[in-house]
Order: sequence, then C-alpha cells, then structure tokens
Amino acid sequence: MIMWTIFQSYNIFWGKQNPPLVFTTKTTAQGAAITTVSQQINQAVQDQLNQMVSPDMITKILNLAVWFMSASIFIFAGSVLCNLGIKLVKTI
Repeated sequence: MIMWTIFQSYNIFWGKQNPPLVFTTKTTAQGAAITTVSQQINQAVQDQLNQMVSPDMITKILNLAVWFMSASIFIFAGSVLCNLGIKLVKTI
C-alpha cells in the first residue's frame, strides 16, 4: 500500500501520469452578445482573471492537492497496518 502510493505520487509529480480528475474546467461559448453593463463588467473581470491565472492551472492545482491528501491518508493507513503487524510479531 505504501509503495504503490509512493510510486503513483512519483509518476504524478514528475508528469509521467495525470492525477485523478476530481475537478474539471467548464468551458463556455464566447459567441453570445453582451447586452447589459453588468454583463460587460463581468466579462471584463473574467478576461483579466483568465490572463493572470488560467482555469486549467487552478484545476490542476486542485487535483494535485486532492491526490496529495489521499496519498497522505494511504501512507498513514499503511504505516498503521505495519505497526500493527510489528506488534503482533513481537508478542509471538
């Protein structure tokens, strides 16, 4: 359990494999005409935010964070199982 998690983490963080997709980016059509001032302001703010940080980058960061948390849980569970096995062997 521990070795599999470490191997998968190595592959994910070095780009050999993609992390599990928990979050996805929603794409929108840009062909619609903007009629109100509030829609124009919202579109301008959204365009500026997309120039600073792309939605795909945010999605990748969130997916990596989810993988890191689940990998930490797997490693912790594996160490608990190993400690349990060591205690059982010591009593024999």
